[in-house]
Amino acid sequence: MIRTELVDGSVPDPVAFLRGAGSGLLTRRVGTAEEAAAAYLFAMGNGYVTGATLAVDGGAALV
Repeated sequence: MIRTELVDGSVPDPVAFLRGAGSGLLTRRVGTAEEAAAAYLFAMGNGYVTGATLAVDGGAALV
């Protein structure tokens, strides 16, 4: 789960929704658009990274 304006505008209480969504993650919070963009920029900016999948998921794949 990444917090964006779309999420904020699609649920009645985005703060409570995102708190609940993040509570089950290892990070105990949802990600920000800036964090997702930083992962993208890292992968695109590093010429030695090929065919990699970066899990920008707050640890969801591990729980």
